[in-house]
Amino acid sequence: FGAAADGMAAAAFPAVAQFQKVGEGTFETLVRVASTVEAVGASLDMLGTNAQAMGIGVKLALADQFDSVSALTDAAGAYFQTYYSKEEQAAAKTAQMSGVFASLGMAMPATLAAFRALVEAQDLTTSAGQSTYATLLKLAPAFADLQTSMAGAKSAADILSERKDLERQLLEQQGDTAALRALDLAKLDETNRALQVNIWALADQKVAQDAATAAAKAAADAESAIAAQRDGLNRQLLELQGDTATIRALDLAKLDESNRALQQNIWAITDQNAALAAQKTAQDEAAASAKALADATAQQRDGLNRQLLELQGDTAAIRALDLAGLDASNRALQEQIWTLQDSQTAAEAAAQAAQTLADAWGAVGTSISDEIKRIRGLADTGTDNSFATLQGQFNAATNAARGGDIEAAKLLPGLSQSLLTAAADVATSRQELARLQAMTAASLEATNEKLGQAPSGKTSSSALLAAGAASQAASTPVANNDAIVSELVTLREEVRQMRSENNTGNAAIAGENKKTNRILDNVTMENGGTAVTVLAA
Repeated sequence: FGAAADGMAAAAFPAVAQFQKVGEGTFETLVRVASTVEAVGASLDMLGTNAQAMGIGVKLALADQFDSVSALTDAAGAYFQTYYSKEEQAAAKTAQMSGVFASLGMAMPATLAAFRALVEAQDLTTSAGQSTYATLLKLAPAFADLQTSMAGAKSAADILSERKDLERQLLEQQGDTAALRALDLAKLDETNRALQVNIWALADQKVAQDAATAAAKAAADAESAIAAQRDGLNRQLLELQGDTATIRALDLAKLDESNRALQQNIWAITDQNAALAAQKTAQDEAAASAKALADATAQQRDGLNRQLLELQGDTAAIRALDLAGLDASNRALQEQIWTLQDSQTAAEAAAQAAQTLADAWGAVGTSISDEIKRIRGLADTGTDNSFATLQGQFNAATNAARGGDIEAAKLLPGLSQSLLTAAADVATSRQELARLQAMTAASLEATNEKLGQAPSGKTSSSALLAAGAASQAASTPVANNDAIVSELVTLREEVRQMRSENNTGNAAIAGENKKTNRILDNVTMENGGTAVTVLAA
């Protein structure tokens, strides 16, 4: 298409090639030159310069002095608005507008009304009429501006007419009808003024009649509204008082006499139906109250009977009541559930009993162990004041003193007192305490005798150690606890065997409980539970 357009442009306007720019097609050059020449010519014509005598090259050269064609037209327009008088501007716009209408083959209208008539006269059913119609609509704003600029100063007649219009508006706002009519009469011929006065008199009479009619109607409407309001309030009062007869009398008064008997029959049937409905409602409420009372009494009796059976421990009777409340198809399943629950309860009770027995034997074993420790003097072994600790300290000091250690000999009286105090706490009888006191006294006497025979020279370490060991062996009391220890060992063995048996029993019970729970889950599963069939005996 571009090559074809260039060919047609070159054939039609061969001279356009001289204005072609680098990279620009012939058709594109033609469009640019035409639009530029038209814009420059319009701007020069507006400024009063004869553009017809200027060649195309001159116009293009003038346009090249600006950044763009729009910049040229803007500059010319600003210059035109600033430096030309209103009369000159109006004359220039008139000349331009006349040229446009001449191109359409028409004479330029003189007024806005004439322009509107020209627009409305176009035949829109033809393409020519449609084209002219569109062009006129585009010119309408510019033509209106032209007419405004051409208006110029108003004439004295225009000013007088304008004043009369304003005075008339003022009289209308003041409601001065007489003055307005005087102005209207002044415009009429003298022979027609009497006729106009008669017309106004008739119009005033009609207005007065209409006003009187409207006032009477408004008063009647007000009275009707008050009466309707009074009737409504009176009706509300009668309804609150329950005076149905008076209300119906009012309704009958509003009806035609020929229809009142029919309305009374309607009310009679309505009253009869209402009475029957009220009677049925009362009977239903009485029956419901009686049933509710009977149900409550039966429920209360069942509750008291169940409490009595629970206090009596009659589980069989309670379960019989529960079975009676179930559907016959579900009773066998409930009995199986109770059987499994009873088995589980029995297993749990057996396990609890076994655990209680094991705890009891454990407590017995603990008390026996504590007694053995007390007898052996092992209680509170973590402190320096226990009997066993003091006894060891006393024996060590005794051996050292007998070996010639005077510092150890000085500690013996204090250790003896502490030892006997501890012995008083652990002794089970006065005889045992007396025996411990006698043994301590004998040890002190032997040490005292040994110290009295001690040589003046120091004994060798080996001799002292040997003597201390012999003395400790000779002086350390040996408790006769073999029988008690043997009995304790026997008790511990029995407790161990009982615990083993208890664990075995608990494991068996736990296994049975798991089986029971598994069967119960299979039977009571919400979806897909095991079906149970009960055969008749």
